[in-house]
Amino acid sequence: MRRIAILVACFSCVLVDRSSAQDKPAKTGPERIRIARLIEELGSSSYTKRQAASEELRQIGLKGRQEIEAAAKSDDPDVRLRAARLLRRLNVERLWSGSPFTLVADEISASEATKQIGKQTGNQVLVGDQYGTFHDQKIQMNHRGSTFWQAVDDLCRQSGNRVRSRYGSSRPGLVFISGNSGKYPTAYAGPVRAQITAAKRVFVEEFDYEDATSETTHTFQFTVLLSWENRFRIVAHQSQVAISEAVADTPAKIFGHQASDSSWQVVEKSVQQFSTTMKLQPPPQAAKQLKRLKLGWDLIVVGEPTNLVIEDFASDTIHRQENLALHIKEMTRVSETRWEMIVALSRDMLIPEPEDILFLENEFALFDADGKPFDLRGTSRLGISDGVAKMKLTFVSPSGNAQPKQFIVTYPRIRDQRSLPITFENVSLPVARPE
Repeated sequence: MRRIAILVACFSCVLVDRSSAQDKPAKTGPERIRIARLIEELGSSSYTKRQAASEELRQIGLKGRQEIEAAAKSDDPDVRLRAARLLRRLNVERLWSGSPFTLVADEISASEATKQIGKQTGNQVLVGDQYGTFHDQKIQMNHRGSTFWQAVDDLCRQSGNRVRSRYGSSRPGLVFISGNSGKYPTAYAGPVRAQITAAKRVFVEEFDYEDATSETTHTFQFTVLLSWENRFRIVAHQSQVAISEAVADTPAKIFGHQASDSSWQVVEKSVQQFSTTMKLQPPPQAAKQLKRLKLGWDLIVVGEPTNLVIEDFASDTIHRQENLALHIKEMTRVSETRWEMIVALSRDMLIPEPEDILFLENEFALFDADGKPFDLRGTSRLGISDGVAKMKLTFVSPSGNAQPKQFIVTYPRIRDQRSLPITFENVSLPVARPE
């Protein structure tokens, strides 16, 4: 066992290249010819052909991404429009997909495999002295088209390490440290990993003194830990996870008890885990296993970040880019090194529920004339009115005489909401009976 220090950081306020094997053009000649033909048919005079070509390209998916990107710059306005729509749909689907990972090695150190996972998937993964002991032993990796969480769990099982979320920082990330990763029932759902960490039956005996009879009933509940890639930016989620199906190894049907107080919870960027407890109509006492358990978790996520760069700090100017409008209402130097900005931000999109998402989905950075960053010390929410979010940003300059030169707002082009399906199979149940 060796103690080492590794840092793989793949995110910042500037854009990150997350190209992968899924995004590369199809390698076979016939497939490239087929994609080229479909791109050409996007501009066909036949509505039926245009629709059919769009649908085929959608099914081909990310393999045709580069050709579709080129078509989005076509001189033909019909081709441009349809290609742009396809690109948006592909970008949304990629957002909900687990980051692909490929690594085949008969022998590789756990530290090198960790580095490869971070590099290929665009996630931040850390190991080292400041985070705890790490088992850096030789392992075997046989992953062809796996996803981030599958690779992480395989690495941990082989090397005797486990993962936890990074503590004490506003930046998200996973930390690999030594320890038993456990044998939790696990389900992979795109960028999300779900693990059942506990299951409990509670038996209650009620004695009726009137007729001297006794009745035993029991309840059943389980706890699910949901973890997600830090490149997968959840800005809000439902506080309860819905149970859509539960099938035990007995004929009796099982129903989930849905809580009535489910509500949206906003998520800070540094958060990567959520734990919840769910109740089921008790499985029959004879049941030893849940053959299948289907859940649905409602999420609001953002993606495809882009930058609005501002160098004019005049208070009467509204800066616009795509569907974003930003008004710098005040820019004040409150001490030698401390600056405060009051900004109002709005999006030409549906106002989300909850509205606090407008504060969370953006990032802000301030730089001096030499490109040195100011330190963002605080963001105060001043309220939302008619879809306009007003906030105060507090920065500390890199030196006493530094003047703000450039303000960068990083905002997402995509905001999408859906119910993420999560399916467990063959989940062992507690089977002890009261005497």
